[in-house]
Amino acid sequence: MEVLLAQGCRGQAVAVARGLTDLQPLRESSWALLLRSLGRAGRPAEAVREYERCRRLLLAELGVEPGPALRRLNAALRSHRPAPVPG
Repeated sequence: MEVLLAQGCRGQAVAVARGLTDLQPLRESSWALLLRSLGRAGRPAEAVREYERCRRLLLAELGVEPGPALRRLNAALRSHRPAPVPG
């Protein structure tokens, strides 16, 4: 997915990331990839909606809020700043 983003294949990257969240819906790393790919594809509002969907899922299934990395990514998307790059 990261390679697809680097190559400018944003739509494909979103599809791959969405597939990861479908396969492993409780993995925050999959959600982070989806949010970053949506943000880079120029779809920040959709990314924020997906964050909220992830948040509701984590609360319902595990009783926890998203972790700090996912919250920072959400804040960046909401403030229209570039999404933080991992590492």
